[in-house]
Parts: sequence; structure tokens; C-alpha cells
Amino acid sequence: MLERFANTGERWKEQTVDIFKSKAFKVLAAAAATGLIAASIGGLTGCQAATQQIAATVNGENIPESQITDYIQNYREVNDLTDSKAWAQWLVDSDRTAADMRDDAIDYYVEQLLVEQEATKAGITVSDEEVAERIAETKQYYGMDDAQFSESLKEMGYTEESYTALQRHSLLEDKIAASLDGSSGEITDADIVEQANSYAAILEGSKQLDVIAASTDKIEKAHEELLQGAAFEQVKAKYGETDEFDGWDVLTTQDQVVIDAITNMQQGAISDILTGTDHDYIVRVTQVLVLPENAASPDEPYTSVDQLPVEIKETFTQSAAENVKADAFNIYIEQLKQSADIKKNEMPKGLPYDVDLTGIQKTPEDDSYADGDEVYLDDGLDDGVEVDADGYVISQPDVDEDVGDDTDNNAAGNANGNANVNNDANAAGNANGNANGGEFVSGNQGTIENK
Repeated sequence: MLERFANTGERWKEQTVDIFKSKAFKVLAAAAATGLIAASIGGLTGCQAATQQIAATVNGENIPESQITDYIQNYREVNDLTDSKAWAQWLVDSDRTAADMRDDAIDYYVEQLLVEQEATKAGITVSDEEVAERIAETKQYYGMDDAQFSESLKEMGYTEESYTALQRHSLLEDKIAASLDGSSGEITDADIVEQANSYAAILEGSKQLDVIAASTDKIEKAHEELLQGAAFEQVKAKYGETDEFDGWDVLTTQDQVVIDAITNMQQGAISDILTGTDHDYIVRVTQVLVLPENAASPDEPYTSVDQLPVEIKETFTQSAAENVKADAFNIYIEQLKQSADIKKNEMPKGLPYDVDLTGIQKTPEDDSYADGDEVYLDDGLDDGVEVDADGYVISQPDVDEDVGDDTDNNAAGNANGNANVNNDANAAGNANGNANGGEFVSGNQGTIENK
């Protein structure tokens, strides 16, 4: 979602390969860095080769081989790759070797140490209060109490101590980045337009929402008044308990039931009662975003910031500013690395993640649809592949050849609340979103249409 575009504290991911961009690796790096995950998990003993050995030194400060091994071994644990054959297959499929994994992990820890060393020189510190505030903001953002937050950390492989250490380092990076020349560089309209065009596929068909979120009894009363012709705005003012879900779906965090409901809603439509996790909802779609046409460059629909809705423009402005800061920080890190005394030692033999890849072939890609997959209704499906009205495969014949190639792309978007948007909903004029409630429309799966 776009609300995370400007999130800082994860700059290290931009400097490593794709596999180290995963959340799992970030979690495990934090845990390994604080020594909170044992070197042996789920039978993954055999780290003796790493014991008492040094993977690298950074200005005389050691990175233990065991720290690198913990990092990679726990990645295997989190991703169900503890079996040697499964791990070997994953490496081959990912075009990686054990040495590649080790090098990337070392590079990450080298950068961490460089930041910490420079912060010490500059007298930059992070207080316990600052870390606590950052964590409190995270809990509030996701609407979690302490118990829910702790459970979420556990599911992701964090301990509270390792997560705290991660946030402390993130704040340290933020402070260093803020002090750099060029970190507050001027943002131009061209920067914002570039951001918008890079996310055009996500923006297309996104929907601006007006949401009544309330308890069940209030939602039922609100629904009744809407059916009687009351204005949506008046009903919302009377029964709504929060405005936090209002706005563009790509800029807000919505309950899954809302994401599912708005998929096929057109501009001006009002949903039936939606039963959510913490609230019940009635949702009105006030606008569906249609990309401008740019005949000169179809892949870059935006040519001016004036073409962007105000809220989305503000988000991209912030994102562009963060990119400037990130660029300045990345240059700074590279300069530190060039001037630092960094020594990487050869990879020891017998490391538990260094498995034999001899004879292992890449797994053939399977682009066929399976029952339950989500597809676009206009996909060029083979004969015999049936989908329901919502775009889900009902059945398909037993065939060896591939059937389509967009399953992953089509399925991915629903998690972001953007996928499978019926582009017919982009047609302006379906409704202006300003009418006073309305009646159920036959065949619209229980939505209320404005009159």
C-alpha cells in the first residue's frame, strides 16, 4: 500500500539483493545481531565450523562467523527450508549459492557496524524513550494492544528485545541521515510525477471511500436510515465512530471485508452492512481513479502534478523527499565502506547451510490455474477453464500445457485492496456520490445505489 511508501528505517534493503529484502531476513538479522536466537533451532545443529571464527572485521571490530550462520540458518527455519534438499532446491531456483548468502549477510552487518561506529564518533545516540515512542506508534498504527502486538512479533520471529534493537538501529540511521548534506534536498514536480508513474498500475482503479465504522447496533440503525432515504453524510455524522478509514483505499489500511466488498463497487455505490474485525462498516465509493491518457508515452500517464488527487500528491511528495534522503544516505554508506578497513575472511568448510548443489535442476515454472485461483475475467483462458462472476477458477481440465500466465499478478493485488477492480467502474457519471442514500439494486449483490 502507498501509505508505506515513505516509511524509513529500512534503507539497508535497498543495498542488498532481493532475497535480503524480505521481512524474514530483516527480523532474523535483528535477532542475530542481539544474540537472541540460538545457533541451533529445529535440529539445525552443526555450527561448530562457525564457532570462534571471524567472518569479517570492520575497522578492527569483528563480525563472528556464528552470527552469519545464525542469520542464514534462521532464515531457513522461518521459510520452512530446514531440510537440506529443500534448501538446495531453493538456492538453485533463486540463482544463489551458500557463498552468495554469506556475502550478502556480511555486507549487511558491515553496514550496520559502520553506522554504529560513525554514530559513536559523532555522539549520536537513541534514548529508550525514543524507541518506546516508535514502538507505541507502530502499535497504534496497526490498532494493536500489547498482547496482540506481542503475538504478532512472535509470529514473525521477533522477540520484544530483538524488535527493540531493530527499532533502535533504525532510529540511529534516521538521525544520521537527517544530518547529511543533501538529505533535505529540494523536491521538484518532476520527482513527484516520476513517483506517480512508477506506481500507475497500483493507482489505476483505486477508490476513494467514505466509511461509516461503528458497533453492530449503530451500523444496523445507520443502515435502516439509509434505506429510508437519509443522506449518507448525516447518517455518518450521527452513527460513525471514527474517520480513520476514509480516503483512498491505497492510502489507508482497510479491513479485509471492506477490501473484498469494494472490488466490484462502482462510483457512487454504497455497500450493505459489512461485518469486520473491530468494527462493522457501511462503505460509499465517492470516486474511482482513472489514469490520464498520455499518447506520447502510454507507460507514463502522468505529465503534471495537477493530474493527481491532492491526497495522493501529498503522499508522493513525501515519498520523493524520502528518496532524496535515502540516496544521500546510500552515498554516505558507500563512502564509509570505501574509507573503512574492511576485511572479509574466506568461507569456512562445513557450514550447515553450505549444501551440495550437484545435479539439482531448476524447478519448472507452472503457470497453470488451480481451483480457487483468482483471474481476470478477460484472461485468454483455454477451453474448459471455468471462472465464476468474481473471477475465481471453478474448474479446469487436466492438461499439461500452461493456461495463462497472470495468476500471480492477479491474485497479488487483493491483499493491497487494489486488484481485480472492474474497470467498467471507472466510467464517470455512474453516480456523483452526492445523493441522499437509496435503494437496493437488483443484481448488485446487496449494494445500495445512490439516487
